[in-house]
Amino acid sequence: LLGREIFEARCALCHGKAGAGDGRMAKVIKHPPPYNLQKSVLPMDYFKLIVAGGGNSVGRSGQMPPWGQQLSESELEAVVTYAHSLRNLGQ
Repeated sequence: LLGREIFEARCALCHGKAGAGDGRMAKVIKHPPPYNLQKSVLPMDYFKLIVAGGGNSVGRSGQMPPWGQQLSESELEAVVTYAHSLRNLGQ
């Protein structure tokens, strides 16, 4: 699964392997901490904006880096789809 591979390589450090906001960097990033993706109710198109443009691009945390320049469109779609699927794990 391409989306999971990208998530584990680029996102899990902050968001945690299951997206619960408990990655290793959560001990360092406190204000605000990495978001618990399992609790998200945001639509997938908004997820894509955040992942591509980073937190600052949508008025959220500047700690969230922009990945749009480093991922192809298919990689971006894959990781967004995977990250969006994690919301069901917390319920």
